[in-house]
Amino acid sequence: MDNININPYGYEDLTCAECGHNVFVPGIIFKKIPGMLAGDATRKFVLFPVKVACCTKCGALSAEDKEELEQQAEMAKKAEAAKSSIIV
Repeated sequence: MDNININPYGYEDLTCAECGHNVFVPGIIFKKIPGMLAGDATRKFVLFPVKVACCTKCGALSAEDKEELEQQAEMAKKAEAAKSSIIV
C-alpha cells in the first residue's frame, strides 16, 4: 500500500460515534495472552499491544476499532467454548 497514489483530502472524515469530533490520537490496548499460548511457558501471561484510535474530545474508541475488538472477543469466546466442549 506504500505505492498507492491517492489524495486523501477528497474523502470523508472519520467522526466519533459518541460526540461527532473528527480528530483522533493513536492509542494502545494491551491484551493479556496466556504464556502457554504465546510460546512462553515461563510466564503467566504476555502483553500483546493492539493499536486503536481514540477521540481527542471525549476519549472514545473509533467505531471501527470498537467493532473490531468486539468481533475478535466474540470469536475468541466461541473458540474457547468449542475447546471446552471437546471430550478428551
